[in-house]
Amino acid sequence: MLHKFGLSILLGLLLVLVTLGTILFLKILRSSSKNGNNVTVKSISNKNAESIGYIATYIIPFLFQSFDELGDIIPLLILLIIIYRIYVTSSLLLVNPVLNCKYSLFEMEYEEQGQRKQGLMISPFRDIYESDNIKIYNIGYKLFYVNKINKK
Repeated sequence: MLHKFGLSILLGLLLVLVTLGTILFLKILRSSSKNGNNVTVKSISNKNAESIGYIATYIIPFLFQSFDELGDIIPLLILLIIIYRIYVTSSLLLVNPVLNCKYSLFEMEYEEQGQRKQGLMISPFRDIYESDNIKIYNIGYKLFYVNKINKK
């Protein structure tokens, strides 16, 4: 059984670990993000659809491929290395299909203390509108967690 399904079992375990790590990170983030900055949303665009493109473009073609020989595994490994390099060096790292299960990703222009700024927001709220007052917590370079929405 391990001979036939070894790679599938390994990838399944890796997926479980990544999912558990993401859930743990978001729980810790939610509890530590009570502090934050109050800002006003000026413009916003939802980025959730990008993860569907990611899944369709890169993952689905490999679902129907056999991994019986080493020659079948090498193209997948090369693709995963290329995807890793692209995602780590760009903001696409935030386009995580696991996040889409409970959180939304927004690209937002906001106003903080009279200055306009831009950033990506991870939010447990599905709908954020222009002119909403939100509380954001900085978790990375131009990356924020939305903690609270105060509707205008």
